[in-house]
Amino acid sequence: MDSEKTADELFYVSVSTCAQPIAVASEVSLQDYKQDLPLQVYIVNDPSELSNLAESESPVPRSTILSDFGLAVGNISAYSDVYVAVYAPNIDDTKWYGSWSAVISISQKSSTVSYIEAPFMLSDTDSKSAVFTVQDKAAIDSNTTSYVYTYDDPSLDSLQKSYCALSTSTNAVSTALDQFVQVQNTTYFEISDLDPSATYTIYTVTSMNNTKTISTGVQFTTKSNSNCELIYGLDFCSEVAYSVPANTSLFNRTQLGRWYDNQAKSVYQNFIYSLQMIPCNVNEDSRYTILRTCDDCSSSYKQWLCATTIPRCGDEGPNSMYLKERVPSTSRNTAIDEILSPGNYSELLPCSDMCFRIMRDCHSNLGFSCPESGRGLEDSYGVFSTNPENYTCNFLGSRSSYYISSVSEVSVNKFLVLSSLMTSFLLF
Repeated sequence: MDSEKTADELFYVSVSTCAQPIAVASEVSLQDYKQDLPLQVYIVNDPSELSNLAESESPVPRSTILSDFGLAVGNISAYSDVYVAVYAPNIDDTKWYGSWSAVISISQKSSTVSYIEAPFMLSDTDSKSAVFTVQDKAAIDSNTTSYVYTYDDPSLDSLQKSYCALSTSTNAVSTALDQFVQVQNTTYFEISDLDPSATYTIYTVTSMNNTKTISTGVQFTTKSNSNCELIYGLDFCSEVAYSVPANTSLFNRTQLGRWYDNQAKSVYQNFIYSLQMIPCNVNEDSRYTILRTCDDCSSSYKQWLCATTIPRCGDEGPNSMYLKERVPSTSRNTAIDEILSPGNYSELLPCSDMCFRIMRDCHSNLGFSCPESGRGLEDSYGVFSTNPENYTCNFLGSRSSYYISSVSEVSVNKFLVLSSLMTSFLLF
């Protein structure tokens, strides 16, 4: 660098660990096996600050940072040369083998590496693929590459913030994310060619303006049952993005999604004919309630209809207690048994709130009624959990946009006001 400059300039320094020693499994615990071994990075203007650094007990150079899961990022103002030194921690050679390697990057524009929370979330899996919902469209695009590796592979666990480790690992499968599916305001992407009953972690790296932005990892497990298949990108039930009962010898994925979508669409049209007879989009004095309109009723009915007409497959795991086993001729939707014949599968029951919302939002003349607790409710519906790790029932859209209806605070019997002019029916 030109040593004649007198004005300080800001330099961004990043150090990415490409590899580090691996623990001898028989000598350490599983937690140590995946332990981060942080590098110590020193950024200085004066090389004398680095003199005898290795022997010093408490070196205090101008800028000292520790790598965190394979990434150290710092900056320094300088008008002359910049010096970077990297030191590895002392380790017990009887418990660890291998060596460190790292890449040092220096830029005057911005840091060449950054780390963010994953701008996407898992929607669902089937036995060979996974679909994800993009939450931050500004952070993931056609310049994004995904890195997927098996969860029981420890090689990247301790270096998960390092682009060098992600991009050079022989155990990771990289895929360019250039196939996005846009459904109204939601964007999806898919990872395919996976193994059944396997647990993976996916990271994304987005390249923009000479900066690599790495996401936190998202863990997911593929399903064991090949009788279920992922569908998403539907025209009518656009919020459906999950695994459904399938028969691959009868329909491919596109045909399967269209078949389910048409089932729901035809039922919805009949509902609209009935809704047109209800005074819900007139002036407030003539409406059945000033709190709800026909749009509220039709929206709630559509959510319920899509979730019940298109059942969601579950799989063995922590949430198995919330699944209902479906053997032939026991599907919620009889057309599934009569036409698809998917074989055995497990269903994650729809959330009961969707049923209660129809009763709250629609005129009683439509005759909607939900089964009561202890009298069929638990056999047809699950109860929504606010725990983000606990999927106790099926709902449409994102968890953050789905809230528990206050209707649950009111006795169900208060809603069973049925018209004497119409036949009521239970929403199973």
